[in-house]
Amino acid sequence: KQYEQFMRNNDKSITTIGFYLKPLRCILNRAILKGLLKQSQMPFGKGKYSLPKGSSKKRALTKEQVREIFKYQPKCSNEELARDIWILSFQCGGMNIGDILRLKQDNLQGDVIEFVREKTKRSSGKKVKLSYKENSKAIIDKYRTQSNNPNAYILPYLNSEMDELEQNRLKQNFTRKINTFLKKIKDELNISIPLTTYTARHSCATLLKNDKTPLHLIKDLLGHSSLKTTEIYLDSFEDEAMHEMTSVLEFN
Repeated sequence: KQYEQFMRNNDKSITTIGFYLKPLRCILNRAILKGLLKQSQMPFGKGKYSLPKGSSKKRALTKEQVREIFKYQPKCSNEELARDIWILSFQCGGMNIGDILRLKQDNLQGDVIEFVREKTKRSSGKKVKLSYKENSKAIIDKYRTQSNNPNAYILPYLNSEMDELEQNRLKQNFTRKINTFLKKIKDELNISIPLTTYTARHSCATLLKNDKTPLHLIKDLLGHSSLKTTEIYLDSFEDEAMHEMTSVLEFN
């Protein structure tokens, strides 16, 4: 509880607190299984400490706000990179940073990007197919490495000599850098909600839903394994849609 309060005092979100405490709970459970700790010493559980639950509400940009990001004129090379990566993610179905960095030459098939999400590689292994838009092509061409090797990474950040730990560390540092400069762009554009790499995914899904795109197509684009997952993912946007729909009942 003192740790949770310490994190809150340092402006950490409930989600972040839970992110750090879940591995600790896992380690303690393993210690109990190995006889290194008594069950009575376990600080987690009924009547003891419970992990805080964050809100599942997601925030998405409006179509006009997305348009402003596309038109934004960067003030430095880092802002340009942050803007470009955000647009690439947005146009590629909210592809996360790790999957963008891991794209290889053979993932580009004409006008289609075809890849397996790192998040689902060990479970479903399902391939995701995305339309390869002109903006996406221009961004990739701007940063891509020049190689004819189909197994070469497209972007010049990862390399085949890195092990998984090094790749994950680079991805985390790269994401942190991108989000730092996305915040500067957000402030310049006076966008009221957080602008992060993850906002691209929420915004992509929401704009498609608002445009009456069939749910099964959004599911495939996001790389979800089931429609139920997609329904849960989009559920937090229902209130906004309800208020907009019922606005036609107002008469002045």
